[in-house]
Amino acid sequence: MEAVDRADLPSRVRLAQEKDEGLIAASKAEGSEYQFAANGTILVHGRGCMPKDEELRREILSEAHASMFSIHPGATKMY
Repeated sequence: MEAVDRADLPSRVRLAQEKDEGLIAASKAEGSEYQFAANGTILVHGRGCMPKDEELRREILSEAHASMFSIHPGATKMY
């Protein structure tokens, strides 16, 4: 079940963006640097904008730091 939640991370970010009133207001402001992707995700300079959702942010950060790709290739130890 946990693997299914992680596989759908972009959708969870988009749903959390829809609940973030500050982000929505900023994205609709005139002259804003925010854009909308075809699927409705709010972007800033072509990158996904993170909503104010602490649980989602922690999950993304922990996954990035625990990933096999976060250390130097060929390294077997982290100091």
